[in-house]
Amino acid sequence: MEAVNSVITCSATVGVVLSIIMYGFGVWLRDKTKIDALNPLLISIASIIVFLLVFHVDYKNYEQSAQ
Repeated sequence: MEAVNSVITCSATVGVVLSIIMYGFGVWLRDKTKIDALNPLLISIASIIVFLLVFHVDYKNYEQSAQ
């Protein structure tokens, strides 16, 4: 778990890449299910929150790498 946190802290692009991947997942999920309520932006936000909680990544570290 510390390895994931250190990778996010040291890399300037991990946050951006993670955000784009999760948004793509949201688009794929909406297209696959044909349910308009599955907004890709909401899916990506929820997925990123789950990722940060599961891997014990500090939000400040994620925010710094996403800017």
